[in-house]
Amino acid sequence: MITFDNQVFHAQTSNTSYLIRVHDAGYLEQLYYGAKIHRALCYDALFEKIAAGYGNTIAVPTDSKLTLDNLCMEYSFAATGDYRHAPLCLQMPDFGYSNDFRYSSHTIYEGTYKENEQTKMPFAKDRAQTGKSGASTLDITLKDTVYPVFLHLIYTFFEQNDVITRRVKLENQCGKDICISKIMSLVMDLPEKDYNLHTFDGLWAKERHENKKALVSGLYVNDSTTGSSSNRHNPFIMLSKENCTEESGECIGVNLIYSGNHYEAVEVSGYGKTRIMTGINPFQFAWTLGNNDAFYTPEAVLSYSREGYNGLSRNMHSFISHHIISPDWAQRPRPILINNWEATYFDFSGTKLLKIARAAKSLGMEMIVLDDGWFGNRSDDTTSLGDWKANEKKLGGTLKKLAEKINTIGLQFGLWFEPEMISEKSDLFRKHPDWAVRAPDREAYSGRNQWVLDLTRQEVRDYIVSAVTEVLESAPIEYVKWDMNRHLSDAYSASLGQRQGEFCHRYIEGVYEVMDRITTAFPQVLFESCSSGGNRFDLGMLCYMPQIWVSDNTDANERTHIQRGTSFGYPLSAMAAHVSAVPNHQTLRSISLETRFNVASFGVLGYEIDITKLTRAEKKVISEQIGFYKAHRALFQFGTFSRLTSDDNHCIWQVVSEDKKEGVVLFYQRTGMPNAQGDVLKVSGLMADMLYEVTTRRQFMSIRQFGSLASQASPVPITDEGIIQSVINKVYMLESEKEQYCAYGDLLMQAGIKLGQQFGGTGYNYQTRVMGDFSSRLYEIRAIEEAEDSRPL
Repeated sequence: MITFDNQVFHAQTSNTSYLIRVHDAGYLEQLYYGAKIHRALCYDALFEKIAAGYGNTIAVPTDSKLTLDNLCMEYSFAATGDYRHAPLCLQMPDFGYSNDFRYSSHTIYEGTYKENEQTKMPFAKDRAQTGKSGASTLDITLKDTVYPVFLHLIYTFFEQNDVITRRVKLENQCGKDICISKIMSLVMDLPEKDYNLHTFDGLWAKERHENKKALVSGLYVNDSTTGSSSNRHNPFIMLSKENCTEESGECIGVNLIYSGNHYEAVEVSGYGKTRIMTGINPFQFAWTLGNNDAFYTPEAVLSYSREGYNGLSRNMHSFISHHIISPDWAQRPRPILINNWEATYFDFSGTKLLKIARAAKSLGMEMIVLDDGWFGNRSDDTTSLGDWKANEKKLGGTLKKLAEKINTIGLQFGLWFEPEMISEKSDLFRKHPDWAVRAPDREAYSGRNQWVLDLTRQEVRDYIVSAVTEVLESAPIEYVKWDMNRHLSDAYSASLGQRQGEFCHRYIEGVYEVMDRITTAFPQVLFESCSSGGNRFDLGMLCYMPQIWVSDNTDANERTHIQRGTSFGYPLSAMAAHVSAVPNHQTLRSISLETRFNVASFGVLGYEIDITKLTRAEKKVISEQIGFYKAHRALFQFGTFSRLTSDDNHCIWQVVSEDKKEGVVLFYQRTGMPNAQGDVLKVSGLMADMLYEVTTRRQFMSIRQFGSLASQASPVPITDEGIIQSVINKVYMLESEKEQYCAYGDLLMQAGIKLGQQFGGTGYNYQTRVMGDFSSRLYEIRAIEEAEDSRPL
């Protein structure tokens, strides 16, 4: 609900309040953002108090004591005395850069922003979680004091998710062009400086590792200049108070519904105030706005929690699930798939694929995805991108016949594309060399032996839509992996002439148009976004594709870092995670099959391994894994996720059902040591008065992994309930210890379970928790009954 009384806007969500004051001089003062407070007729207590003013400052024309340099602002403008990091840079009709936008009017209405469809940008949808609208919008219009140029600050409040979205619309009605070189979607000033900044950074194969920095006076920038949201710095950032933990304390999250070059800046001023902003990166950005034209920024996302990082994550996860991801897939179970890439790379045939499909079906998998190499003359990565015609010789027939054979086996069929790219060795390049992005008269820079198609051009976009549509209509294809394996460079389009500063943003607009046209035409196809792994993991992609390949790095230990970092801002249903072969192809590390599954199960599960070469023991283990995941699929994909512990040696995650009657906990250990301290498993999010049963998931360990451990074991019969023998390779699998407890929710949350003793360096029996390096367990939590009111205190 949004009210406007005595020149103050007060907007409330379920647990937060956001207050803006229209200052006497027409400036917008940020009064408060935080835990929900009462509505009132007077908010003088929140006003910035100015007495005699500050030395060496610039005063506003109407008040010799007021300087904007120490006022919490909703937006800031050049040449007005606010010397903090500026969100807007406009060259006005007089060719100067001075501008001064003041309050003109506002509108308040139910629902999301009425002009969302005109923005050419993805946006949060109004999908109410109850019978009434789940959103309300405030549109504040500011007008420049000289020219008829208008700046709209648009706020949409998603009450049930405790999320606010913000965007800016700039309207030019002055009769001449103006040039935009910087325009942020969100600016917010906070009255305090005692925050930590959390960014999620990395590179290829090590995306979104959390970095935490204590803020001091100065400017901090988190951005991308690669043409996409990038694996280097994700657009999601957090600010937290010093005492913030996973379960308690204040924190703020900011994200951007955008897949291109983004820019987040956090500045602590000399006056002890903190400014946050996010939007399109001004790097190489220059947009000419003609008379009677409007420019819309991407939509930014803002959320506050005083229930720690997990509280903020719950806000973001709920918002994404209900307002970003398409309703066709928001709560729809995702299939367990086998992807052939790491099993075969480019070296496959139709016969090999059918062999993989039969093995996958026998293990309980539901889909096979044919990755790169099925089209043109694509036998390596130097050729054929853009030639989206099936190589029937390689496949042993048409794509339709292959897909139908796979359907007959009992699996769905999925296919890999890289629609935004072109190979120099391709029919498409020979026909349209000008479609490749490259600067004229300069040597071209390539990545992965390929170039980017110029999606600023309508004819290129039409070709991609037509080519992909033809393939999807030619066969029963139910999944598409949409890849993008290089960054933008040589950013130039002959179609833009002197407006090359618009290229990167227009490219992303082109990507969105193509994706919208294709996903709208095929709503029942599950699209997964990929970009050399997690190079484009952002809210813009999730508006079209409900899941994203988290990283090309499938090593379970590395994935605990990558998936943990990703989980701060994105839900498990958005994270595709696969069990792959060992030694791992990215780290050369060997981790047990069970731990690879345990980590990958916290997301959308798949396998990327040559399952035709598994031992009988491995087949049984994978079959049990898949059965377990299917039984708990709704939890792993749509449950309430929490990070319980993430110290240097342990990673503990939890998912709980909405009714809090079931859950699964991951206990992951990086390195083992003799005579280790005892482990206590303390959970969260349960009902205090409910009685629960907690049991370990049955899993198996290779005796070969643990050397002489088998000789120390008490005799166990060689049966499916004890040791599984693979006669072919003489590999023995030892069943893990069994732990089972009954306890009320309050005990599990407040005290926790003292788990069984780990292997201490000597001695072993069936009660020993054999962990070692890179090991893990899953614990099932199941409600038994509610406590009686008369239960003793």
